[in-house]
Formats: sequence, C-alpha cells, structure tokens
Amino acid sequence: MSVEHELIRPGTVEERDYQVNIAKAALQEPTLVVLPTGMGKTVVALIVIAETLSKKTGKVLFMAPTKPLVEQHAKFLRDHLLKPEPIMFTGEVNPSKRKDMWGSGRLVVSTPQVIENDLDEERISLDDVSLIVFDEAHRAAGDYAYVSIGKRFSETGGLALGMTASPGSDVAKIAEVCENLGMTNVEIRSELDEDVVKYTQDVKMEFIGVGMPEEMGRVTYLLQRILDEQFVKLRAYGYLDPKKPPTTRDLLEAGKVIRAKLDSGTKNFHLFQAASANSLAMKINHGIELAQTQGKGALEGYFDKLVKQGQEKGGPKASRDLVKDARFQQARTLLYAQQREHPKLEKIIPILKSQFASKPDSRAIVFTHYRDTCDILTQRLSSVDGLRPVRFVGQSSKGEDIGLNQKEQKEIIERFRAGDHNVLVATSIAEEGLDIPTTDLVVFYEPVPSEIRTIQRRGRTGRRQAGRVVMFVTRDTKDEAYFWSSRKKEMQMRRELDSLRRKLRVRRGLPEMPGHKTGLTRGQLEDMLTPQAPNEREELAQKVAEAEGQKSLGEFSKGGSKEPVPLTASASMASSNLVGALADVGFSLQLDDLDGADIVISPRVAVAFRTIDAFIDQVNEGSLSKALAKLRQGYAHPVLIVQGEAEGKGSPKVNSATFDFLGDLLSEFEMTVLSTTDASQTAAAIASLHRQEGAKGKAGKGRQTTLDPGGRQMFLVQGLPNVSATIAERLLKRLGSVEGVEDASAEDLMETAGIGRVIAEGIHTAMRKRREEG
Repeated sequence: MSVEHELIRPGTVEERDYQVNIAKAALQEPTLVVLPTGMGKTVVALIVIAETLSKKTGKVLFMAPTKPLVEQHAKFLRDHLLKPEPIMFTGEVNPSKRKDMWGSGRLVVSTPQVIENDLDEERISLDDVSLIVFDEAHRAAGDYAYVSIGKRFSETGGLALGMTASPGSDVAKIAEVCENLGMTNVEIRSELDEDVVKYTQDVKMEFIGVGMPEEMGRVTYLLQRILDEQFVKLRAYGYLDPKKPPTTRDLLEAGKVIRAKLDSGTKNFHLFQAASANSLAMKINHGIELAQTQGKGALEGYFDKLVKQGQEKGGPKASRDLVKDARFQQARTLLYAQQREHPKLEKIIPILKSQFASKPDSRAIVFTHYRDTCDILTQRLSSVDGLRPVRFVGQSSKGEDIGLNQKEQKEIIERFRAGDHNVLVATSIAEEGLDIPTTDLVVFYEPVPSEIRTIQRRGRTGRRQAGRVVMFVTRDTKDEAYFWSSRKKEMQMRRELDSLRRKLRVRRGLPEMPGHKTGLTRGQLEDMLTPQAPNEREELAQKVAEAEGQKSLGEFSKGGSKEPVPLTASASMASSNLVGALADVGFSLQLDDLDGADIVISPRVAVAFRTIDAFIDQVNEGSLSKALAKLRQGYAHPVLIVQGEAEGKGSPKVNSATFDFLGDLLSEFEMTVLSTTDASQTAAAIASLHRQEGAKGKAGKGRQTTLDPGGRQMFLVQGLPNVSATIAERLLKRLGSVEGVEDASAEDLMETAGIGRVIAEGIHTAMRKRREEG
C-alpha cells in the first residue's frame, strides 16, 4: 500500500504507519523528529511538504548541511512530487539569479549558509515561507547557520520541521536545538516502537578485541616518558590539574588558555615554555594514540612528518626539541625495526573475504579516523583477491595529503554503487551528508568517542536488509576509553529522549502555558528532562494516565480497584524490595514455585528480574542462560527486566560477552529486555505489562512453547564466560552438543579457533559449576 496524496506520485512511497503518524503531528506545530537512520525521515518531510503546498500559498524551504545532500534531497523531491519543480540553491548559483529564482519558486532546497547570506543581504525574506525543513537538525547549535535562520523564522509563526537520527546525549544540547529552531513538539521513535518494529532490519554487532604488539609497547613506553615530562611542566605552570591524570581534552583546554594569553599580548618566559610543552605534549599524545590504535605504518608516517618539521629551518620549536630527544630517536629505531603491523590489519582481511565469499555482490564500508590509515588499508586490501577498495576522504589537502573535491567524491560513490568498487575505505566524510548506498557490512577500524558519529556510521547498514557491524577495539588503550565513552553517551541519549517523549505526551494533555507562543525555552525543556522527586513522579504518572485515558497505577490501590490485584511470583522474590514497590501500585504477590520465571503476568507473558550487578555477574559466570532458556521454553513472550546502573564502586565489569548475550536475547531468542533505574520504575513497567495483557485474577504458570533445539544449544553455550556467538557456533560444530562442550577438557577446548588458555579454563570452570549445581 502506498501513500495517496494529490501532490505525491502514485505508487512511489510505501505507506508506513509511523511516518504518517509523525507527519500528522508535525503538521500541527513546530516539531523535531528523532528517527533512527534508514527509517525514512525524508518521507516524513515529503508528506509534510506535500500537505503544506496543497493547503497553503507560501513557499517551502528544505535545508541540508552539504551540497551533495542538497542534490540528493532535490532529486528525491523531483522523483516523488508531481509539482512544483524543486529549485536548488548552492553557493555556485549567482546571488542575483538566486534572488529571481526565490521570487518565482515555491519549493527551494538549499544549504543553510546560502540562505543565511541571502537573508543578511536582504535578497530574500522568510515572511512568505510556510514551512522550513531542517535536515540534520542536531547541528542547530553555536554559530551554525541553522540557529540564526531558526530564530528569524520563529518570529513569522511559520511551521518548522527538524529531522535527526541523533540529537546528542546532553540534556542542554537537546534543549538548545529545540529552542534555536522554535520547536514545541518532539516526535521520537526507536527501533522497538510498535509502529516501527515491523519495518526494521536486524543489525548484528560484533566487537573484536585485539592486543597491542609487545614491540609497540616498548615504543609507547618511551613516548610516554617524554609526555610525562611535559605534564610535569604544565602542572608546574598551573595549566593542568595536579590531582588527576590529564586527558586529550585537558591538553586542548590548556592550549586554548595559553593561546588566549599570548593573543592578549602577555609575554614572559614561563608562558613560552608552557606553550612549547603543550605543543610537544599534543604531538606525543597523538603519536601514542597512533601506536596503540593504528600501528606501524601510520606511526612511521607521523614520525617522518615530525622529523621533517624538526629539521626545517624555522620549524616548530616543539618538533625541533622532539627530534633531538634520545628517547624519541630510540622509539623511532624500534619502530622501523618492527616487522609486524597492527593486529587489526591482520584481522580485517579475513572478515572482508568471508563477507564477499558468502555474498559476492556485497558492499562494505571501512571507517577509520586517520587518512594515513585510510591509505594503508586501501593499498593493503587492493592486493586481496575479490576486494576492490577505494579511498574516500574529504576535500581538504595538506602537503602531499591530497583531498577529493565534490565531483570526485560523487564519481567514487557512483562507482561504489555500480560495483566497480566493493569496499569504501573512508574517513568521517562518509558518516553523513552524502548519498552513499546502503551496505551489507560496516567496519569500525577504531571506536569513536562521539555517540552521534557512532550512530551515523552504524546507520550505513541494515536499511533495506539485515546488516552487520564489526568494531575493532585494542585492549587497554584509548580504543577502550572511546568505546565506553560512546556507549555511555548513546545510552544516556536514549534515556533522555525516552524521558522527554513521556513528558511531552503529558504536556500535550495539559493546558498551554501562559505566555507560551514561540516554543519551549531551554529552561523549560531542561526542567522537563530533570528527574523529579517522588511526589512529582507520582503526579506526572497521574497526568500521563489521564492524558492517555487510562487508570493511573495508583488507582489499583486508591479506589480504582477495591482489592489489590494478585500477581504470582517466585518464592525467591519474598526478600526483594520490589515487593513493596509492587504493593504501592496495587499488587499483592502470591508466592509459588516457578520454573524460570520470577513474576507471571499472564499465561503468555512472564518476567525474569535481575539487578544489574547480578545480571552482569551471571552472564560472566555463564549461569544466566540456563534460567532464561527455561523462561523462553515456558512462555510465548518472555521479558527480562534489569534494574539499576553498573556505575558504582566495585560493580562487576561489563565486557563484550555481556553485549553479545544481550544481542542474542533481543534477536535470536526474541526476548524483550527492559532497563529500569529503581524498584518503583520496575513496578511501573510490570503494571504496564499487566495492563496491556488485560490479566485478571491469578495468572497461570504459562504454556510450553517450542524452541529450536539448535538455537537452545547456541543460547546455553553462548552464556558461558567470554563466549561470543561465533565461538559458540564453532564449539558446537566441533564438539557436537552442549554435553560435548561440558565433557571437554581445557586442552580440548583450546583446539577451537579463537579460544586460548584463559577462555578455555573459564568455560571448563563454569561447566564444572553447572554439574555441581545439578
């Protein structure tokens, strides 16, 4: 079924409930749309544009950050709208011609910089604009052109539509975007929403940990000694905190302060010494990062540049000092003597070969942060049969490092689309703003600390069909720090967006705020995103329920129901603080001996409950899979609720096995996983599940459902310590069954590819515990 509208070409746009629902909301008030990459934000814009053009007489302005993206959107609108013909503005169009085109056109697609310049020069006006679409709306911060345009347009009372896949993890940033664009509504969808889930594709995430070569460890040791000396100097001069280890950000901030003093005319010996120490620290810090995360080739190239700078007449003092340092010279000698490249380079080749062996017409993108690594990878992959890689970088050129202009970028993308190249080796330029075809495989050569960039990279796969993402992480290096930083920010962003969505739904059920005309202020949005005290939470829950036309949770015990609602729970729940929280929302627990479940919602739905620490411990020990397998066998819709946050001192360590385990729960075993912060939130989640099921009285103990035996075996084996899906598959293939794995000695286990002594002994110990526990 396709979207039907008088201005949309028949049969060109598939009708999806969530896109239509979002578009309807966006037509009512200025709206920020947050939708996962690949879920059709542009289709939402198309529907809103078509309806605006048919019902209003003003213009529509569609803005995107880059010229290639402007061209992409203009083509999309041309292909899907019957009329009017979209007009494209870029800096290449003569300003006087743009003025004439603006006067005669109704649909303009442009970069924001062009629009801002034309507004400043009074060549155009926004007074006759009915709708503005801001693509990649998360850019609406600071001095970016979206900000001034958004503020001017909000004064006209026109309709604004912002679109993004990743507005950021910071509450203030989300609020700032909404304020700058005059947004009074936020429409958020995730891959798990009811009206979205049937359109999503599975994206399999794989994390591959590698160790840094021992020889490179000696190089980094020498560099670290030089770096530590610079830290001592900067602390002595007062530019670094003496109480904590400096980070890259600390060095950048110190550099800003030093430059500001120099720019203000301050001149003294200590300031010049601090400037030199900071410059040298930045260079060495970068070298250590290359050594840890990129390897021999990238670091050699960087060392060569430093030596060239240090030997040039009038070259930077920091470089001159560095090349004279005996430790740098020794590090350089050790580096050049090395034979081995970084393990990532060794591991990426079989991953790509396997992908193209299983699907020869695949497309893959390899993302790397550094151009030198991009060159090394492209050259190395070119020698592998079946791989046709191409280098893809930005436009800037520096010395011998030549960039690609937009025409060259476009040609490479078209050759990639046609299959002339099947591997795009790209820097951050490929993350957004270019019409790159969807791929089967995305490889992160290293993690990036930004949650926005991580989401954008990941979004290059899994759009029209299942996708795969592989991320390399060098253990005990900055790779790990960046990995956890990005993951934490992404989880925080999802929590903030979910919180904002709930609170905005409440807001829509309440009277408009006095004096509220041009959208929420940043303060109002920040207030909405700030956790409430318990009494405020109760009031908020009451308003949510009233807005949705449902009973509040409190009504179960406050007159809405004369008797508490009975709920069957495992005897092990008797000592849990969840008992009191469930009583507060109107439940009374009836304890029973349940097999696998902790709480039974209905004959179809049952819940396993774990605190976050218990969950991580049991995953690492390998004991959780057995209990959840029973839950999956007994109930058609099993739910795992994990309560709390593993951020306290002494919390168990989350590792890649934890995420592999979660991935299998969500995908292969179709188990819903809910995360809650405390007992009251867990109780609210259980009450919501109970209400949705419409269960009355004592729920049954469930019915047996059939689970594929092979899948059950995979599930059990993957629950073992540090066993990923790939290793579980290899173990079962070689040893035949769970029993075979259980009976195998550590030496037998080590014969399986990917299993060393530590993992083998961990599996052996976990299996022995299982036997002892019966």
